[in-house]
Amino acid sequence: MKKVTIPVFVAAVAFSIASCGNKANNAGEAQNVAAATSLSKAFTVDAAGSVLNWKATKKVGGGHNGNVQLSEGTINVENNEITAGNFIINMETIQSTDLTPETGKADLEAHLKGTGKPEAADHFFNVSKYPTAKFEITGTKRKSPDSVDVMGNLTIKDITKNITIPSKVVIDSTKFEAAAKFNINRQDWNVKYGSVEFDPKILGDRVINNEVEFDLNLKATPKK
Repeated sequence: MKKVTIPVFVAAVAFSIASCGNKANNAGEAQNVAAATSLSKAFTVDAAGSVLNWKATKKVGGGHNGNVQLSEGTINVENNEITAGNFIINMETIQSTDLTPETGKADLEAHLKGTGKPEAADHFFNVSKYPTAKFEITGTKRKSPDSVDVMGNLTIKDITKNITIPSKVVIDSTKFEAAAKFNINRQDWNVKYGSVEFDPKILGDRVINNEVEFDLNLKATPKK
């Protein structure tokens, strides 16, 4: 895999979701996962200090936003270059941050998790069956002194697609931090509820846009 030198002055986090307007990331077939070299330094993802924010919108306006927590991960670096890495997303932690208990927070979260009505278990993420999602690096490509494309396999609901995430990263001897934004088309991972392409009969505010926006902040420290 071609290595990418990452300047130390570049600001925060490496994997999630570089801004690509309103266009969803073009998902492709899964690729071979990059292997760490024998000389690489491992950084352990700080699950408590990292977060993946999400935003979903409706066709006629409105929508919801929230976050989901990471559970673990490793980033491998050699000479300030990413050689491999992955992180696990704990789908059981997905939550809404725009609603309150009085405005339906619990109902929305149960719907997303598939833990409410049995017939709605597969509407979104069905966390009882698919408790985690994951991202595994397959390659990197330097775009500019402060921009790196991170290619990787994103697995949701046991479906794996390869996406490219433009990212900004900072690495030094004591930490690895990355920041990125990206969109995906949820239909690529069989999340079809509220999609007019899946059910042409739905109308108005029942139509949920296929593009989901993500904003990842990831922190990692040297593995002990």
